[in-house]
Amino acid sequence: MQPNLHDADRLRWLEQQVHLLQTGRLEALDIEHLTEELEAEMGNERRELSDAYGF
Repeated sequence: MQPNLHDADRLRWLEQQVHLLQTGRLEALDIEHLTEELEAEMGNERRELSDAYGF
């Protein structure tokens, strides 16, 4: 089984997802991995805020 683009080439996957969003091709988005990426980024932001402001 071949790895998907997200696992094989993250930069290319990100570029693809941006292009799909910009062109309105929402049905082709990798929702599973997009959700994971956004949740991870949300956690990073929370950690930065917590570190900066002691939340």
